[in-house]
Amino acid sequence: MRVPIRIHNSVVHFALRGRLLSGFELLVVSANCPVTLYNAMPSNSADKTSGRLARIWFNTFRGGYNWAYSGSLPIIEVTATPGEQYKPTGNDSQEDTGFQPESRLQFAWRAYSSKRLRSNVQEQLDRQKLDLCKAILAKDELSVANALAPIILECEGYSIGNLGN
Repeated sequence: MRVPIRIHNSVVHFALRGRLLSGFELLVVSANCPVTLYNAMPSNSADKTSGRLARIWFNTFRGGYNWAYSGSLPIIEVTATPGEQYKPTGNDSQEDTGFQPESRLQFAWRAYSSKRLRSNVQEQLDRQKLDLCKAILAKDELSVANALAPIILECEGYSIGNLGN
């Protein structure tokens, strides 16, 4: 699978990671995402669903980095067309064409954020996780961008609630 997928024209710098069957991967990034944001996600959230990285004395820029986890992912299978089994192409193997069951998506972004806004982003990530995962596995950049749009709007402070679903 070719990852990460780059999303152009996003005003919010972001990175999305997840655990594929083949291992932990950076799945989607904004085109101009800072390299430090790739690793902004804490490895252990201590059962929190969203948060902000604390500023540390040697890197004051990390204070604007926020993160959110989706809920657990269901088993997601990708098919080329309804009823047809997914056939790997090129260097893909059948083993890396899915997400590990019960894993979670991890979304990090760089912007001003309040606790409420981070909570809204987490809720929107949870709403979009199935469409987002299917689009990533299908390697459909347009569908990935469309699934991310409500999440990006939440990052910018536009509360869209349940409009997407």
